[in-house]
Amino acid sequence: MEVEGEIPPPRKSFLYTLHNDRMYIFGGWNNVTRFNDMYYLELDRQPMRWIRVDQGGEIPGVRHDASGAQFEKEGRRYWIMWGGAAGYNLIKNDFIHWQEVMAFDFEEMTWMVIPTDTAPPPGVEGHRCWIDRECLFVYGGHNGFTFFEDLHWFDLNEQTWHSGAVSEFRPPLRACFTLKTLDQGKILLVGGYGPKSLELMGEGYLQPKTSDTWNRYSDLYFGQVQDNFDMPT
Repeated sequence: MEVEGEIPPPRKSFLYTLHNDRMYIFGGWNNVTRFNDMYYLELDRQPMRWIRVDQGGEIPGVRHDASGAQFEKEGRRYWIMWGGAAGYNLIKNDFIHWQEVMAFDFEEMTWMVIPTDTAPPPGVEGHRCWIDRECLFVYGGHNGFTFFEDLHWFDLNEQTWHSGAVSEFRPPLRACFTLKTLDQGKILLVGGYGPKSLELMGEGYLQPKTSDTWNRYSDLYFGQVQDNFDMPT
């Protein structure tokens, strides 16, 4: 397949999304260098063409294994991003993870930090985010030492972080899994790797609409934020 334009340098663990017949990619790394550049691939032309984005605003720092989701407000489309790893701090003997909520405006091609007065979750990588009821949900991932299975959400209107209980039965600890939102608010989770010698996982989970627990069906896990989900007051 022929592709024109400014082809991005090889990388992995980048963030990507589709918008208006374009595939956008941001960040990633090549095992040596971490990136914070952005490109989009024009999918509706032949041959397809790569364009490097001249990002403006509060451009995020270099990172890999971040996660994000699209959000529409007042007719404008945004790419909301949270988390990701920026490297290792030798002085603190700890991994560096981003904790600010970033928003990319597709129309203006600019970034902004969404301010908040509430404490964010611990920084992680390999987690997954999705949008439901104008909240950015965060699940899973690890910080280089510990894997997580707690659930956090950021209210995009109130600009506040919250945490909630997850059902007793839930997917095993994992990172870098695939998470897909389905009809009626259901969530499909499959794959990834866990903390036991980075074991690969092939099973998936789903939490059905009428339940507040995760369920496993033929190696697929499905889930859903409850219909009576309400923001704390």
